[in-house]
Amino acid sequence: MVASDELAITEPAQGYSRMGLINGDKIVYIAGLIVGALALIAIVLAAVSLSRGPAQINFSNGVPGTAPGTAAALGGAQPKVWLFAIGHDFSPYEYQNTQGYTDGFNKELIDAVCQEAGVQCRLVYDNYNNCWNGIPGKHPEPGEGLMGGWYDACTGWSQQSSRMNSVAFSKAWTAGGSIRFLVKKGNPRAFDIKNIEGKTIGFLDGWLGDEHCVARQPNIRGNVLSLQQIKHYPDVATTLAALDKNEIDAVFHSSGVTLDLNKYEYLGQESDYQNCELAGLSMMVKKDSRLQVWWNPAFDRIKEKGVYKKICNEATAKHGHNVETISCLA
Repeated sequence: MVASDELAITEPAQGYSRMGLINGDKIVYIAGLIVGALALIAIVLAAVSLSRGPAQINFSNGVPGTAPGTAAALGGAQPKVWLFAIGHDFSPYEYQNTQGYTDGFNKELIDAVCQEAGVQCRLVYDNYNNCWNGIPGKHPEPGEGLMGGWYDACTGWSQQSSRMNSVAFSKAWTAGGSIRFLVKKGNPRAFDIKNIEGKTIGFLDGWLGDEHCVARQPNIRGNVLSLQQIKHYPDVATTLAALDKNEIDAVFHSSGVTLDLNKYEYLGQESDYQNCELAGLSMMVKKDSRLQVWWNPAFDRIKEKGVYKKICNEATAKHGHNVETISCLA
């Protein structure tokens, strides 16, 4: 083999690339590779998109539509079920009937408002302290049931300044009440509503009439109670039993509660006390709740239609046992 032959084998001829393509064909080849790669990527992306299905539309949680029943309380694709905490020993508002089910004015009101709003509602029995917890000698605080989202609202709680610091409320459905001292009939221990120094006072735990309300009474001497003077009880029956046993000198509580006036009496007049209530019974909710958005308009409508008046006027006779007379709104 001569040198010229060796050169012809080891080196490409002029005008050819090392891949065996002339310069013009090389450009066309590279362009074809790019176009093919882009087409492949487009096919892959289209396949992934189809595998995900159609886009999902999330309804805003709990915001009603423009009319009752029009997506009134949707959470995601399914209608939201609103949960209302309710107790058992506050007749005629709420109690357990002879069959063991929750009954009372509050239940009937919830049924009427939810029906008017076109939303789904359910009652959840729970202890009152899980809605609002009064701690003897300390500032009261919202309960873990409400703040923890066990339910959307706590039913039938009065509006007051200390609660406004932590929670929000719907429109009230009763008139505001008043607070007075309660003692045994005849006041055998000579309890003086103007001077309670050294006296032991009973309170219903978590209720409106608490030691902080006593402290806001400017005409009472000794209105700031020590921890030893404060006794909290879970319900009316337990509180009255403590009064009967002389464990406490008096009870500070709502004067609207109907009691056996042969055994107990309220002292003074309502004008002798500074009321701690801003508004009557309401739905108590977390501050970020949207419940009022649909509840308040629906409540207004059942008032206009006369439904509220009928339910409230009949409730005391229908559900009143021996605890309280409802102060219906005009």
